Amino acid sequence: MTHKLISVLIPNFNRNALLEQTLNSVISQSIGYECLDIIVVDDYSQIEDPLDIISKFSLFGVKLIRNEVNLGQMRNLNKCLSFAKCKYVHILHSDDFIEKSFYAEIIEQFKLHPSAGAVFTRNFFVNNNGFITGVSTLFTENSGEIENWLNNLYCEQLIQAPSVVVKKEIYDKVGKFREDLRTCEDWEMWVRISEVSQVIFHNKVLANYRSTSTSNSSTTTFDGTYVHDWQKLQKETFLKHKDPKLLLRSKILFGNFIINNIPNFKLPTVLYWRFFFYLPTMKMKIKYLLKFINLKLTKNATN
Repeated sequence: MTHKLISVLIPNFNRNALLEQTLNSVISQSIGYECLDIIVVDDYSQIEDPLDIISKFSLFGVKLIRNEVNLGQMRNLNKCLSFAKCKYVHILHSDDFIEKSFYAEIIEQFKLHPSAGAVFTRNFFVNNNGFITGVSTLFTENSGEIENWLNNLYCEQLIQAPSVVVKKEIYDKVGKFREDLRTCEDWEMWVRISEVSQVIFHNKVLANYRSTSTSNSSTTTFDGTYVHDWQKLQKETFLKHKDPKLLLRSKILFGNFIINNIPNFKLPTVLYWRFFFYLPTMKMKIKYLLKFINLKLTKNATN
C-alpha cells in the first residue's frame, strides 16, 4: 500500500462543472495520485449533486464527505482540516486547479528547506472559462525566503489558497480558520503560519486561482465585506505591533484597492462615505471623491 503523503482537501458547494476540472488536475499529478489522500467536503449542495462527479473518480480513491446542513465557508474549511491526516495539507477549493508538477515541486522545496512550515508557488488568475487574466507577483528570481516577508504580508494578501501547501503540524499549532470573518480568512491564516514558521516561495507558476463574478471572493469584495474584514485585521495588527509606518503602508494599499474598485462596488451611500474618511492622505481622498462623483453622474445618465 502506497504511503499517503499529502491530504488534498476540497471544499465544495454547487460547483459540479468546476469540481471535475479540479479533480482532474489532482489525479494527473506527476507525483502520482497514489500518495494523495483526496477528500471532497460538500457543504450541503442542493442544486447539484457532487456524487455525479465523484463517482467518475472512484478508481482514484477520491472520497466524498457530505454535510447534513450548510455550514458556511469558514466552518466548512475547518471541517476540511479535521480530515487532514497526512504530513502535508493542501486546501484546494473546487473552482481552482493546479499544474501537473505542483505537488512534486512543492515536496522538493520542503526537502530543500526542511524547517519550512509552508511552501507556496506563483499562480495564474483565471476566469470562469479557465482563460488566464493575470499572474501573481514574482517576489524573487530564485525560490526561497522573501526578505521582510511578514511585514509585507501584514499589509496585503500575497498568497492565493490553491498555491500553498502547509505541514499538518503547523495547522495543528496555529489552530482553525477564524469563523468570525466572512472573507480574508486565508490571509489571516497565512499571517499566523508566517509568525510561527518559515514560509518558502517557489518561483514557478503552478496553481490557478479562479476569480468570477459569482465566486465568494468577488461577492464579498463588491458588497463591502472584504473591506470591512480588511479594516478589522489592520486594527488588530496595529494593536499587536504598534508600528505606525506599518499601519500607514497598509492603509495606502487598502485605499488604492478601494479607489480602483469604486465602479465595481454595490454599496449603500453611507459606506462610500465611510471609505472616504478612512483614506490616509488628502491626495487619495480627492482621487476617490472624483471617481465617486463620476460614478454617480454615469449612473444618473443611464437611468
